[in-house]
Amino acid sequence: MLYIVKANGLSGKAKWSVNNKNRAKIFKSGKFKALKKGAVKLTVKINKCKSSIRINIV
Repeated sequence: MLYIVKANGLSGKAKWSVNNKNRAKIFKSGKFKALKKGAVKLTVKINKCKSSIRINIV
């Protein structure tokens, strides 16, 4: 299943990353795909601003 993640409130190109590529994949477009159960940290960086969220995949 694919989910779309959006970063609102900032302008510029978003760079997405996940801390565990075996459990989840994030595409440049912001689409998020869960691969295995477990917790992952999803991070977005726009210019010098950075934000992260922890997601539990069940």
